[in-house]
Amino acid sequence: MRLGYAVGSLGIGMVRGWRYMFATSFPISLMIGVGIWWLPPSTRWLLLCVVQKNENIQEFEEYKRDAEETKRQLSEQHQNLNTRQAKTEALLSQLASIPSL
Repeated sequence: MRLGYAVGSLGIGMVRGWRYMFATSFPISLMIGVGIWWLPPSTRWLLLCVVQKNENIQEFEEYKRDAEETKRQLSEQHQNLNTRQAKTEALLSQLASIPSL
């Protein structure tokens, strides 16, 4: 967008210079537009579809299982982090109790 603005400001004195502005910003906009197709659906949208009965219940259950699996993995990572933090704090307290020479 800024590139298009810069090209547009450079071509302000040119006849039909606005075309260059759009031509420079169009490929980036196209890449963003195509990239949107690979974004996963949002949780709010999925729940809204289920409430409105526009979504297949099996597909919702699949998303729900994926969400629960992700939640379980995050919980395990959190537990591992807490364990590592406790071990680190214990090691630091042991090191602090060693008299320095």
